Amino acid sequence: IYFAGSAKQTFTNSGTITPRIYNMDIDNTYGVTISSTNNIPVFRVNLFDGFITNSSKLTIGDGQTGVVQRGGNQGNLASGYFDSAPALNLGTNPNLYLIYYTALPITTGYEIPASTPVYYFRSVNIQGTTLNSNVTITNSLALDSGKFDIAANTVTINNGAIVVGNGTISGGATSNLTFTGSTAATLPNIINGLNNLTINNSGGVTMTADNKIIG
Repeated sequence: IYFAGSAKQTFTNSGTITPRIYNMDIDNTYGVTISSTNNIPVFRVNLFDGFITNSSKLTIGDGQTGVVQRGGNQGNLASGYFDSAPALNLGTNPNLYLIYYTALPITTGYEIPASTPVYYFRSVNIQGTTLNSNVTITNSLALDSGKFDIAANTVTINNGAIVVGNGTISGGATSNLTFTGSTAATLPNIINGLNNLTINNSGGVTMTADNKIIG
């Protein structure tokens, strides 16, 4: 389902959708309002532009995997956002994919769950992606381009990897990085250093560059 209006749109639903909508695309600067008695199940939400009002009426995932993308069109779209946290249907081994693909600076939002880990976090943004909350990543933090700014948050890599393509990671006096699990990991250069670096990983962590620990 694709929303691309020139005025605010409303998705009204008083029934039950089964099994789920595969793609919900939001490409409307004026936004889309969800007006639904029951939550709307959806596998993937593409927030190309604009915003969703009543985002909590969405349930993302097929029982294990779900996807949220902000921006698109090879990074030529501004990116949309949720106004509140959507529900998740990801089971006990969640595979949540978050993709940031925009030409403008972007700050993460309600797409990062408060308690559920993120399986795959990908940033393709020359202008940079800034964290606005703590995040635990269980597979890959993939930095294709631009700066990924931890800001005043903690990134936990749990049996995952940091994959630095043409991107960089920025930290600072309030930025924390934690490695947990048993899978060997690497630590790239963190611009401006880290407040705390915590390693609780039996597989070990290999540094690929000098890093400054401030805390």
